[in-house]
Amino acid sequence: MHMLFAVEKNFQQQGRPAWAGWSPRYAREASRRGQTNILQRSGRLAASITPASDNDTARVGTNVKYAAIHQQGENIHIAARSQQAYYRQYKNGSVGSRFVKKGRSNYSEWHTLPEYNITMPARPFLSLEDSDNAAMEDSVQRYLRGLTGG
Repeated sequence: MHMLFAVEKNFQQQGRPAWAGWSPRYAREASRRGQTNILQRSGRLAASITPASDNDTARVGTNVKYAAIHQQGENIHIAARSQQAYYRQYKNGSVGSRFVKKGRSNYSEWHTLPEYNITMPARPFLSLEDSDNAAMEDSVQRYLRGLTGG
């Protein structure tokens, strides 16, 4: 269980050592949404951490698909593309500035988007500090002493 608590502590303290901060643009977006903690937009990743153990091993992990990119970091290349955007045109001829679903649209435009890169810095949440390892070693030693009566 100590491994699980250590990973939960990583989320609470936003990394041990501290994770890389948000880009200025993302920080503005997160502030607008009321998000204050890194890697906790919905809380799904932190809530998905589960422990598992058997006679020989103990581990913690997650089955969330996007966990690996946050753990290891990556540079994602988005290719240039064209896509159709759907809008609502009003009776006076003006076009709304927000996208709408295709079924609610009565006006569309094609937009060409250039290629770009997204850099996701590594934010290793499945990591243990030296103090965590020492605490786990102490727990194992206490358990073994209890088995041997010593």
